[in-house]
Amino acid sequence: MKKNITTLRKLVSLGMSVCVALTMTMLAGCAKTRKTVEIKGLTELKAKTEDSKYHLQGAMAVFDGKELRYSSFDAETKPIAEKLSKEKYEPCDDWDPGKVTYPIYHVELEAMNLDDRVEMTDKEVLERYASWSAFWSNGYLVTNDGKAYKCKIDSDSVTEEIKDFVVWGNKLELMPVYDRMSALWKDRWYKENMQTLEEYITRTFDGESMTVSKADGWNAAVTSRNDEEITVEVKNENVPELCSGEYFGPVFVKIDNEWYCVPSDVSNNPDGVYHDIGIMVPQGGTQTITNWRGYLPNGEYAVFVDCSKDTGVFEYVLAEFVV
Repeated sequence: MKKNITTLRKLVSLGMSVCVALTMTMLAGCAKTRKTVEIKGLTELKAKTEDSKYHLQGAMAVFDGKELRYSSFDAETKPIAEKLSKEKYEPCDDWDPGKVTYPIYHVELEAMNLDDRVEMTDKEVLERYASWSAFWSNGYLVTNDGKAYKCKIDSDSVTEEIKDFVVWGNKLELMPVYDRMSALWKDRWYKENMQTLEEYITRTFDGESMTVSKADGWNAAVTSRNDEEITVEVKNENVPELCSGEYFGPVFVKIDNEWYCVPSDVSNNPDGVYHDIGIMVPQGGTQTITNWRGYLPNGEYAVFVDCSKDTGVFEYVLAEFVV
């Protein structure tokens, strides 16, 4: 009987060893088959850096939670694109803004073929232009099209290509991908990473010669909206001289009964370029303004519209709408 028990124990021990060995083998197999991918936008841009016809330019920002350092560059674009393209990127679905730790690195890279400047179709323009932007932090990279990857970027190696950084205080608009993705991720707003209306007004109208108050004698209303553009109509009811423009301020979203500034959507408009030409709106007249704004999930929103009655004297109204 004792012999049988000893034999049984040996068999159980052997079975457990086999199970452990199989488990380790399976885990090793899983580790070997972890899927890494090329990032399409980065790959396309890197290819254009090899063509001498393309003009290269870029920018990088580093934010430590208190101070933002920023640099724009041109010749450094090629080696930076090459270094970043050599990294291994594993698609993931577990990232959210809560995983951000400092420092945060933000990069924007562009390549443009400026040869033979002639009238071109939109398709031809796209063929001559490539851009890519992203930020990385805490072992994750998030791109301007809203995709997240696990990675191990050697940040020191990338930043050593850049000659000079300039301190810009705390200007997160210089980090458009981070600014947007840390505020909105998977249709959820993260208000802890957003400016309140009061903070926006203080930060925007902070010059000694500028004052701002709520609109008096004029108003504005949203007349149409889609996932690309918003149209606002400014109406001068009884102001002798009202100066509007071709551009209005940011969109705000109402969260817990308070307005928060919505960072620009960088997925289709990475440069954020716009015209802001002053236009006089006569008393009793109207001015229609259409600007690109991008995607907004369901919620209560308002466009911040400001106009000038006199030099350095501004008034604003929130033109509310619902998505």
